[in-house]
Amino acid sequence: MSSATQLKKAKQAAFLTLAAAVIALPTSATSQEVASDWHPAGAVAGALIGGTLGFFGGGLLGSAGDCYEICGGLVFGALGGQALGVPLGAHLGNGGRGDLTVSLGLSVLAVGVGIVGTHATSSGHVYLAATVAQIAAVSTAEMRTSSNASLSVGPRLVGEDVGVGFTLRW
Repeated sequence: MSSATQLKKAKQAAFLTLAAAVIALPTSATSQEVASDWHPAGAVAGALIGGTLGFFGGGLLGSAGDCYEICGGLVFGALGGQALGVPLGAHLGNGGRGDLTVSLGLSVLAVGVGIVGTHATSSGHVYLAATVAQIAAVSTAEMRTSSNASLSVGPRLVGEDVGVGFTLRW
């Protein structure tokens, strides 16, 4: 199998794994709760800032020993910092309203998929794709588990009209 085919399959597997995890998340909000001060941009910005600070901070802490070429501590510190920084940043950017444990689980899953996919394909593109998916999945999890946001599928009652559809409130 060519490396391009392996790369494509690894990207598809990473996307499907994270998409399934996000879709399976329960919402903790009722359809009557509507937030006036919440916006998904806060969770995304927090995830970006937290991930960047975690990556570089973890790498700096991990490289504290003597390293001449590539330092294993630097790599593990950076990956661990990113895995913790993205959900923490998204949680803080969301005003602390989401479920941090769900976000942390998705973040660790995304970093793991990125590491395995990068190792399997010897391509950094897989890790970059997993990082983008990580930020999207964690930000979505923060929105879906927030007590001030609701995403529901089911009956819609609008005035006297009755139907079935998606309802997103924040």
